[in-house]
Formats: sequence, structure tokens, C-alpha cells
Amino acid sequence: MLACAIEDANNWQGPVVIACSNESDTQWAHSLVSNAHVIAQLPLGQLGNLGDRLNYVDNQLREQGHDQLVFIGTDAPILNHQYFEATISALQSNDVALHHADDGGVIIMANKVPWPVLTHLPWSTNELSQSLSHQCRQNKLSVKYCLPGYDIDYVSDLKKLLIDLQSDTRPARKALLRTINELFSLAKVSFHE
Repeated sequence: MLACAIEDANNWQGPVVIACSNESDTQWAHSLVSNAHVIAQLPLGQLGNLGDRLNYVDNQLREQGHDQLVFIGTDAPILNHQYFEATISALQSNDVALHHADDGGVIIMANKVPWPVLTHLPWSTNELSQSLSHQCRQNKLSVKYCLPGYDIDYVSDLKKLLIDLQSDTRPARKALLRTINELFSLAKVSFHE
């Protein structure tokens, strides 16, 4: 799945930033994408949840002059140009663009103004998307929901992905499809459950 996110980064027309969870991973991250700037998600030795990390990265990038930011993870290989185009379009007339995940999270979160404080949101729960939208609106930010989708957390998500990747011609997605097929074959998982 990381290869799929890297594939997206390599095809992105603007600046690319890889935000590593740990300062010690920055050298490795530099080797992933030649055109990427690499930063840590938090200062060395500081701990924080995903909200703290997003606020820190957002602040760092804005200090470097970036104004429209699109945040993706490595767990949503269904992302394609339609998702990214919808995000950019939504940011033309909104402060925040979100893509709701069917498990209650988000698969893309984008902003053209700084995020409000995200520390106390219910990260990794089925209430995240709604809470994130509410937090933004409480801070007078306009929010636009774009295309819904899903990320990969469970075997059932892999089964959906197996179907959705059948016609995807991008190399990393084709490789992921082969890997999923091999895993299911090894595990003898029924596709008809």
C-alpha cells in the first residue's frame, strides 16, 4: 500500500511532502520519492496523537509557504485522479475538503487555512469524520465533503479492494492486486463470504 501512495506522490503535479512518524525515518523516506520534501510529524522526542501530528505538520508547511494542503495516508489505495480533482475543486470555494471513509474516518483531508486544534478528536473511531467536520465548522471554516471511499483495516476491506482494483492499470495497484490474490490464495479465504 505504501507503493500506491508513492505512485500517487510521483504523479502529483505540485510539491510533495512525506511526513514521517519518526525523525529517524527521514533518510529512508528521502529514498522513496525523488521530488519530495521530507519532514518529521513531531519535533524529536515529542509525543502526540494523530491530531497533534497533523497540527504540527500543517504549521510547518504553512511556515514554508504552502497554502493548500492535501493529506493522505498509506491505507487508501483506491485513491485516484478523481479523488484528487474533487479535492482541489472543493478547495476553490471551501476552507476544508474531506472524503468520508465508510468506517467513519476520512481517506483525504485537505485545507487551505490552518487546521483548528485537532488533538481531542476521536481518532481511529467511527466518529472521526463527523467530529472533524464539526470541529472545523465550530471554528468558522467551510467544509465540503467530496467522494466517499474506504481505507484498509480489515479482511473485508481487502475483499472490496480486490474487486475495485480489477480494472486499475497503475503499476503499484496491479502489484497490490497480485499480492492480495496471493494472500487470499495462501489463506484459502472464501471470496463469497
